[in-house]
Amino acid sequence: MTYDAIVAHAKKDHPDEACGIVAGPEGSDRPERFIGLHFMNPVPLMKLVEIIRGIDADRYIWPHVLDEITKALPAYTWIVDMGGAAPAAPPPGAPQPGAAKADTSADSAVVVPAIQFQVNGRTVDIQAYTRFLRQLEASPWITDVTPVSAQTVVEKERPVTAFTIRATYRQADSAYLRTVPLSQSVR
Repeated sequence: MTYDAIVAHAKKDHPDEACGIVAGPEGSDRPERFIGLHFMNPVPLMKLVEIIRGIDADRYIWPHVLDEITKALPAYTWIVDMGGAAPAAPPPGAPQPGAAKADTSADSAVVVPAIQFQVNGRTVDIQAYTRFLRQLEASPWITDVTPVSAQTVVEKERPVTAFTIRATYRQADSAYLRTVPLSQSVR
C-alpha cells in the first residue's frame, strides 16, 4: 500500500486484525487517510437506492440527446433550437408509448422514460437534410424520427431550408453501452 492511499474500513463488522490492518487511524501518522464505512441492510433501503439510481439515470439525458444530434449533423447544417415536445397521439389501435428499462438485471427497477424532443434547424443543402434524418434514425438512442416541416426561407439574402424534426430518445440496449473502470488494480 502506498503512503498516500486512502483506507476504507468497516470497523464495526470486522476487527482490524482480520482485515490486515494492524493499526487503525489512531495508530497511524496520517489518520486523515482513513475512512469509516457503514454497511447497510439493503432490503429496507432498496426503494431509496432505486430512487437515487433513477435520478442519476435522468441526469445526463439532454446532454446525451444533444451529443447524438451533433454526431448526426452533416456539413452546412445547423441547429437553431431544440427542446422537449409534447408526445404525439398514437394511431388508433397502437400500443401506448411506454418507458424503456435502463437496466435489465433482475435486481434493478430503474426506468428511464422515453423523451420526445423537437429540433429546428437550417441547411443550405437539401441532401444534407435527408442525410441528417437518416443519421438520426441510425442512432440506437434516437427513434421515431419524423420530419414535421421543411420549407425554403430567405435568411441574410440567401435561400436556406428551414426544417423541424420530432424524435424520441430512448435508453439503448446494453450492448451499445461501454463501461470503463475508474481505476485499475496494480496487483
